[in-house]
Amino acid sequence: MEGMAAPVAYVGRYDLLDALRGIAALGVASYQLGRCTGAPIWMPHGWLAADFFFLLSGFVLAHAYSERLPGLSPFQFMLLRARRLLPLSMLGVVAGALARVLRWWSDPPAAGSVTHLLGANGFNLLLVPNPLPGGAAGQWLFPGNVVLWSLTFEILVNLLWATIMIRAGRLLLGGFVLSAALLLASIAQRHGSLDLGYDWQAAGGGLARALFGFFLGVLLWRLRPLMVPSRTMSWVAAVSLVAVLSLPATHWQVDLMMVLVALPAILWLSIGLEPRRQQPMFRWLGETSYPLYVIHMPIMGIVETWLRHHPGWRGSLWVDAVVPPIVLLAWLLCRCYERPIRRLLQRRHPVHPPPTAVAVAGD
Repeated sequence: MEGMAAPVAYVGRYDLLDALRGIAALGVASYQLGRCTGAPIWMPHGWLAADFFFLLSGFVLAHAYSERLPGLSPFQFMLLRARRLLPLSMLGVVAGALARVLRWWSDPPAAGSVTHLLGANGFNLLLVPNPLPGGAAGQWLFPGNVVLWSLTFEILVNLLWATIMIRAGRLLLGGFVLSAALLLASIAQRHGSLDLGYDWQAAGGGLARALFGFFLGVLLWRLRPLMVPSRTMSWVAAVSLVAVLSLPATHWQVDLMMVLVALPAILWLSIGLEPRRQQPMFRWLGETSYPLYVIHMPIMGIVETWLRHHPGWRGSLWVDAVVPPIVLLAWLLCRCYERPIRRLLQRRHPVHPPPTAVAVAGD
């Protein structure tokens, strides 16, 4: 089929992508910490981590599954994705509910309806957005843990790719990405921002971000033979990602350029470091990124509740001291919770892909 890349000859990982994944997770955690506690926001564009995650997901899944999807049914593929995402996302939903119940016990008016929250969480456990109206929380897709909105759109674009777009050649895929970019630009202009997707009012913006990022990631994987490997440029990509996430808040036009141009360029440069034996620090960053993304908001909710009773600490630099324990907890969750559960699910509900499978970050 036109546009389909040749089978991957090297069985390995794009190890720098693990490091970038970890940097992006730290960026969004830093951003949310400032928003929740009034502490200095070191990465004002940390919310762009979601867009970078979509890009990485498209590239990584194309690398891992393009050659084996013909041997998998859509159900088998989605079972693999659910096994990857649900154990931690469910934990994030439960942790978010506990943090909100603590807020209710401490300050009922600020917490809203716990009954509504628990009802919404029943849907959220399966990554189904909150369908229950009522109050400010009724507008959020995931009232207990707002950042999980991106996982719902991740599942949707994964399914679209595995069932329909996997057959698309480069030209069709490029046209689809261009259409998604135009849609994203229109939505950004209408809302005056691209920090969208976590509530029902701008859920279309979240879907547009996922469509553009994921399928551009797939397209970049298709085009990767055109990339000239360069270790130097790969490290420039890592530094550039930190710079983009650290940009001060500006106008939506700048945000749009970051999503449409800067982040894809960073990914393109980073894949110049070819798959090889992975560096321990890169692997550690990759392993902690998803648990960190899932668990940081509930913990920050607890910190915010504490600050309501200790307002003198609000805005203090000392609040940043909560980040290292969250990162440590994320690593422990990876080793002691996520990995054992995934192994258990594999034993009880095995899915055997074709032997051309490759080991890759995020698989």
